[in-house]
Formats: sequence, structure tokens, C-alpha cells
Amino acid sequence: MVLKPRWFLAMIGEQAWSIKVFGHGHGTTAYQTIGIIVILVGFLLMFGFFPKIITSIFSSILPTA
Repeated sequence: MVLKPRWFLAMIGEQAWSIKVFGHGHGTTAYQTIGIIVILVGFLLMFGFFPKIITSIFSSILPTA
């Protein structure tokens, strides 16, 4: 998604939410942003930081047992 966003744009098309967020004609930016987020979450999961981050974010909302 990051290296070839035009291929994803041709396959899937420009979405309504990406037009609203990034503006018309910036579908490649939307797909690159999604790709970078997927890569970051993948690294967080791979190294075991994802549960710690989720716990710290939602610790004020979730009750402690």
C-alpha cells in the first residue's frame, strides 16, 4: 500500500471518506496512510508493545480487577 498506492486506487477506487478527509484526488495519500498505520501496528504486535499501549490508553475507562 505504501510503495504502490496507485495500484490499490485502481483496484479499489477512491472512497468517499478519503475524499472528505484528504480532498479529491488524494486517494493515494489515504492508501499510503493506511499502509503506514498497518506497518506500525504490525511492529507493535510483533514486539509485544500493542497490549501495553492499549492497556495504558484504556486504563482510565476499564475497571481494574
